[in-house]
Amino acid sequence: MITFNLWAILVSGIASMAIGAFWYSPKGFGKMWMRLQGINPDDCKPEQMKGMAKAYILTFISTLIIATGLNALISGFAVVGVLNGALLGAIAWFAFSLTTSLPAFFFNIKKPPVTVFFIEVGQLFVAWVVSGVIITLLK
Repeated sequence: MITFNLWAILVSGIASMAIGAFWYSPKGFGKMWMRLQGINPDDCKPEQMKGMAKAYILTFISTLIIATGLNALISGFAVVGVLNGALLGAIAWFAFSLTTSLPAFFFNIKKPPVTVFFIEVGQLFVAWVVSGVIITLLK
């Protein structure tokens, strides 16, 4: 029987947002990602930042949906142990995230460098694996 642990889902969502915040920060891959995308942080104007709160809220909701799915898989398969939680997170990332990110990259008419793709899916990989661990530990 599948059970849902709302606390584990919430903690996982918050952890995913924290991973993303670090990943795209200047201490993470933020500077490189911006440079590869042709974005100059000095050119960003306040009017361009409008809508960012909505983007963060929708991203957080997305992380909660992912965590809910992982929770269902972990509960349904009765996953036990940190390594198994991490493995399930990695398998789920591969099956559901990487495979849907590839076509978006291939059909991107801007043709960003492949490094952009690896930065973006790398962050998702870490978030899915950490979420798998968190949910397994808190179930």
